[in-house]
Amino acid sequence: IIDPESIRLQSKRFAREKEAVAQLESAGAEKNIEPALYLILDEAAEVESRKRASEVLVAISDLACIDPIRNHKFLNTEIEYLANSAVQAVLKANYRKECPACTEIIKSQAKVCKHCSKEL
Repeated sequence: IIDPESIRLQSKRFAREKEAVAQLESAGAEKNIEPALYLILDEAAEVESRKRASEVLVAISDLACIDPIRNHKFLNTEIEYLANSAVQAVLKANYRKECPACTEIIKSQAKVCKHCSKEL
C-alpha cells in the first residue's frame, strides 16, 4: 500500500535538501549556518552534501552551530566525526573550549569554569 502522505513528506524533505545544497556555496560568504546545519542534521541527506556542510561550518565559524550538533544523535559515524571535528575547529577559531565537567562553552584561557566553578 502506498501512503500518499508519506510520499508527500519525502518529496518535501528532498526539496528542502536540494534547496540547502544550492545555498551551501553562498552560505560561507554570507555567514549563514542554516543550510549547513540542516544538511548535517538530516540523516536522509546525501553523505557528500553532509561532508561539504561540515566544511562550510568551519569556514563560517559561528558558535551557534555547536548546541544543535552536540544534541543530535548521528547514525553515520563518519558524519559524526566530521561534525565533531568542525565543532572543535569552530571553538578553536573563537578562542573557546568546552568545560570537561559541564560541557558549557568557556574562554580557552579560563582556569575555572564560570558555569560550574570547576578548576580546569
